[in-house]
Amino acid sequence: MLSKKVILAWNSWLDIDAYACIVWLYEIMRLKWEDVVVFIPESKAVSITSYLQNLPLNIKLTDNIESSELYLVDVSWKDFLENICCYNLENVRKIYDHHFESYDFWKAKIWDNAKIEEIWACATMIVELAIFEWVFIQLSKTAKLLLASAILSHTMDFKYSEIVKKRDLLAYENLKKDLPELDDNFIKKYFEDVSESAIKNPIETLKNDHKIVNLNWKLFSISQLEIWDQKKFIKDNENIILGLTNLEKSDYSFYIWSSIEEWKTYFISDNLDTQNLLNNILWINFEDNIGIYEKIIIRKEVVKKILKVI
Repeated sequence: MLSKKVILAWNSWLDIDAYACIVWLYEIMRLKWEDVVVFIPESKAVSITSYLQNLPLNIKLTDNIESSELYLVDVSWKDFLENICCYNLENVRKIYDHHFESYDFWKAKIWDNAKIEEIWACATMIVELAIFEWVFIQLSKTAKLLLASAILSHTMDFKYSEIVKKRDLLAYENLKKDLPELDDNFIKKYFEDVSESAIKNPIETLKNDHKIVNLNWKLFSISQLEIWDQKKFIKDNENIILGLTNLEKSDYSFYIWSSIEEWKTYFISDNLDTQNLLNNILWINFEDNIGIYEKIIIRKEVVKKILKVI
C-alpha cells in the first residue's frame, strides 16, 4: 500500500504554471478532506518572481516521494518522468496537463484520470476544477494570484490573441473578480520583474527552461523563455544560448522566442540539420544563425509540427 498522496510536477525546477497548479490543487484536495502533501524543488524559473515566492503559503511539504501516490501537474511526458525525474509511473494516480507527448500512453493506463487537454495554461484547468468542485470561493488569495500570474505569463498578457483559448480568458476573468490588485500596474511590474531576473541570471534562467525532448528516437535540445525584453536578452547572451543548446548530445538544437510587438517568432541555431528541419516545417531561412517565422509559435506547437515529419 502506498504511504501518502503527493502533488508535484518535475523534480528539478518549477515554472509559474506548475507552481500555481501545485498550490491550487493542494487547497482543492484539502478542502475535500484528502490527506495530501506537496513536493516543491528549490530551483524556480524567473516566471515565479520574488514577490510571488514571498506570498504566504499554508501547505504541507515533503521531500520524499518514494512509495507515494503521485498527482502530476503540467507534465505528462512518459520518458521524461521515467528517465529524468525517475518517477515510478505505476504510482501515478492523476495528471493535469496540456502537453501531448504521451497522451495515448496515459489514456490507456489511467483512463479519465489523465486530464490532458488543449489549453494554453495548465492553470486554467485547475481553476475550472475548483469551480466544478464548488470550492473556488474558499481558495486563498495566494493561490488565486499565482494562477492569474500563470495565465498572464503563458499568454503574454493575452497578446497571443489568435491562439489563446476562450477557457483561459474565462478562468482569468473568474480570478480577477476576487483580486482588485490585479490591475495594469501589477501586470506591468510582473513582466518587468521576470525580464530583469532573466537578464541578471542568463545561464541559470536558460537552464531552467531548457528541455531535451525525444521525438521518434531523435533528441531535440530546445530552450525557450517567456520574457518581455527578448531582444536585449538575445543580444547580450547569444553565445551562452548556443553553448547551452549544443551542450547536450542531441540531434537537433535551437532556442525559440516570440516577439509580441512584431508578431514574429525568432529561432537561434548554429546546427545545420536543425536549420534545414525548421526550414522544412516552418519555411524559414537562417542568416547568421537566426531564422524568423512570420507568426507567433511556441515550443510545444513546434514539437507537434516536428512529429509530423520525422
